[in-house]
Amino acid sequence: MELTPWVVLPAKLMPGVSDQDQIHRFSDSPTTSGQETAHTDSSAGVWESNFRERMHRMREAQGMTQTDLARVLKNKHGLPFHQQTIQRIETGERPIRLNEANLIAQILNLELSEMIADVGTSKAARLALQIAGDQLADRVREIAAHVSNRMGAAYEIRRELHAAWAKYEHNHHAADQDLADGMDRFERRYEAARTAGQAIMEVARHDQTDDELQAEYEADQLSEQFWASPDAEECMAEAEGYMASGEEA
Repeated sequence: MELTPWVVLPAKLMPGVSDQDQIHRFSDSPTTSGQETAHTDSSAGVWESNFRERMHRMREAQGMTQTDLARVLKNKHGLPFHQQTIQRIETGERPIRLNEANLIAQILNLELSEMIADVGTSKAARLALQIAGDQLADRVREIAAHVSNRMGAAYEIRRELHAAWAKYEHNHHAADQDLADGMDRFERRYEAARTAGQAIMEVARHDQTDDELQAEYEADQLSEQFWASPDAEECMAEAEGYMASGEEA
């Protein structure tokens, strides 16, 4: 007997019940096959949820906007994607197709299996570690760039104070004890700040891939070495003499 897509029970098995009613009753009844289908659908939902979450996190961790990702998928792989398409996928408003998921994983430099792995598996833990590492590196670079700029200002503050202190010592054979103590406290605070700044820059130097940050770090080191050298005082003296001569003229 040829089977239709729905299994129709012979009427003699269910007397007085129409074929159509038998179809509904059979299809609605719990069966092992139905339970397996529900389990499969549930698992597929978990995988897709995992993919959406990791797609969002990895995209942001790599500094890629939704527009950036859509542009790569459209221009390089020919998919009709726009920023709104990526947004709808990440929010779960649009299902993700297998070929799309595979391409997105490739663009994010991941395996598809990593993108859908259940929480608690080695693949999920490895991906979580990668995401956390990328995000931490970004934050460290931001902090280091900020610290680098502020340490430049701190060098200038210290230089100006030393210039004022040198003039004070020139006019007084012995410094007032309170002033000397205050100068010592400032130096300790400055050294603590410099040590902390160098520690942050050292962390950034190991993690960073930004050549500009590295160049800025090295420039700060050279600047610090210069202001600590006798040449700095000579240069400042020459500059002050030049300014004085200009004022006299």
